[in-house]
Amino acid sequence: MANIELEGQGPWNVKYLVQHWIDPMKTNKSPDFEESYTSVVFGRETSTIKLNSTIPGLYKYKLIEVSDQLYKEPLLIQHASLRPTELKHIVYPKPEGSLFLYSSQGEKIVAKSENKNDGLRSLASSSPIQLCIPRGAPISNDDEWRNLYAEHAPKIQIEVKKQPGLLPPFTAWVELSSLNSPSKVIEIPNINDFTQSISLSEYLVAQTGRFKLRLLRIMDSNKCLYSKATRGNQIVEAGIEIEYVEAPTISPSLQSANSNINGRNVQDRYSSSQNDNIVSRDVINKNVCKGDILSFDIVGFPTWSVHYTYNDRVHKNELTKPVFRKRMTSPGNFSINRVCHQIANTCCANINNLNYVVHPLPSVKVGGGQSVQQSIRQGEQVQVKFELKGEPPFTFTWQRRSLAPAGSSGHRAMGKVLETHTVQDLYDHVYTLSTSMEGVFQVTYIQDKFCHYPNANNV
Repeated sequence: MANIELEGQGPWNVKYLVQHWIDPMKTNKSPDFEESYTSVVFGRETSTIKLNSTIPGLYKYKLIEVSDQLYKEPLLIQHASLRPTELKHIVYPKPEGSLFLYSSQGEKIVAKSENKNDGLRSLASSSPIQLCIPRGAPISNDDEWRNLYAEHAPKIQIEVKKQPGLLPPFTAWVELSSLNSPSKVIEIPNINDFTQSISLSEYLVAQTGRFKLRLLRIMDSNKCLYSKATRGNQIVEAGIEIEYVEAPTISPSLQSANSNINGRNVQDRYSSSQNDNIVSRDVINKNVCKGDILSFDIVGFPTWSVHYTYNDRVHKNELTKPVFRKRMTSPGNFSINRVCHQIANTCCANINNLNYVVHPLPSVKVGGGQSVQQSIRQGEQVQVKFELKGEPPFTFTWQRRSLAPAGSSGHRAMGKVLETHTVQDLYDHVYTLSTSMEGVFQVTYIQDKFCHYPNANNV
């Protein structure tokens, strides 16, 4: 309200002009609204004008003319005997805002109750986020869940409606409610633009499921407060659904077939532990031999893929059964790198300690690998030379057989075994035997530092 002080003999007739600019910064242009009014004032020398506050903007009230019972001809306010009177006041708009959700790709997510035929993606149709965790590890902790929320959850954005005369910074109050925790009101100060993303991860507990948000109030830089900022106090759903998937594990089977390794099975059973999807084992490198078959057991939900490196070449095997077998066909290095679930969001366990060195099988040549016949006199000796190939120390067994009957040939025609000897811990690659006995000399078994031939199944 504005007071008007009058002098003279009433009643008075007062005429005044009202001008309105929607944008207070554009008063140099013609007003958006202009109209004159006449008011009759009875019995008092003070009257009031009701100032308009329904529409935001700049208002200018200007007295044009006045008359009373003595001077019934209206006098213009510009007359020198009257004081020109003009009043200005600004009506600030109430801030209005809404909460919106956007995907990480920038797509607006429509609420369930809104029209789904406008090309927007519905939050209700979004798929759960699959979280791969080490087998046997705790489901989650607060830090891990918040990182997951920051990466996958829809972006929550406050959007304040732009209006003339409305200036930031804004302060907003948002109500957060979820199934597993009480509702809380969060104050978000210093919103310096009409659009701002907000993060609620520090207010959320580690849990699956969605939560609800409601924008309760917004206050602008002029301390104008609007307590029903969203349309109809609309509730917005946010958050993410999480599906926890345990990573598979892989470990050596108790035994491998056709083992040529010395002194024990090719693989020993080791207990495994996991940290950050890394399978650790007590033995870093294992020695196996060419021809061995490595066998591994897989734990987890089918199906799987096993990724391995053999002599610097990377391979992948897809499996429907929880067993992986691989024959070592050539010397070199073999490592299992990781094992994965074959699901849309692949869940893998990285393996760093299933590494194997594949050694060649040892071999031996007698007499240079040739059939040698040598005649000696009684009392003389000949030298039989054994050439060994492999990694010392060597152990080998040789036999002397009687000469085959005249006219016979082939393995079955060999003579009977006359003597058998085993040479152990030989560090040289050549062994020489001096003998004066006649017969056929052959090696039936050889072993070096890592491998032996033949294996138990062929003896």
